[in-house]
Amino acid sequence: MLALLALLAGLAVAVFGPTLGRTRVRDSAARLAALLRAARAEAAITGRRLRLSFDEQTGQPTVSIEPEPLEEPGSFQPYQAWWVRSARLPEGLSVVSCELLGASALTDEQILQGGQTDQEDQSQLAEVTFYPDGGSDSARILLAEDTEDQPWAAEITLNGVDGTIQVREVDTEEEPIERP
Repeated sequence: MLALLALLAGLAVAVFGPTLGRTRVRDSAARLAALLRAARAEAAITGRRLRLSFDEQTGQPTVSIEPEPLEEPGSFQPYQAWWVRSARLPEGLSVVSCELLGASALTDEQILQGGQTDQEDQSQLAEVTFYPDGGSDSARILLAEDTEDQPWAAEITLNGVDGTIQVREVDTEEEPIERP
């Protein structure tokens, strides 16, 4: 009897395991999309720039705010809003890359240097800035399982001009992803 239960449990894991992984990635992508919307709205409401970044080790999202843009421009501090904490990714999932798109892909420093970029210095986890006028950087964020044997990932694309967000599931067996 015990052997039969173990066999059924193993079968359930084999059958539902991939579905559960796919659901975790899909739900986490929706949570990140909600974080992007909330950061955009909060920047407009507070009249301050907000910045979304991802921890290099864990890939977890963090949000910071520029509290005194006139006295200390470019100085950001961690933002402790409830919606930031609710966007934590579950164990086993992380943001693998965050790439800025379009004209906003230049950092403040690169703009001052006339648009020069140093490819070696660029992190795979760029920071996304949200502005008080309701705009933001455009970005492509890739969320994936931490282990390479899990085939599910999601791509979240933010249009910084109009705020639209597109979420697309990615099968990493068909579209391999580069991991740091």
